[in-house]
Amino acid sequence: MPSAPPRQCPLCGAAHGERSDHYPGCPLKEKGIPFAEAVKMTQEEAEELLNQ
Repeated sequence: MPSAPPRQCPLCGAAHGERSDHYPGCPLKEKGIPFAEAVKMTQEEAEELLNQ
């Protein structure tokens, strides 16, 4: 059975389980996206959200 992909913010790389929030200066944090939501996104989804 394959292991689950690592849950981390696709833009700042903060890993769920090691941190409870984005790293300072993360574009998703500045846009107001909660860390718990960001760790479920792909990099493409995150970049698309930033471009809205």
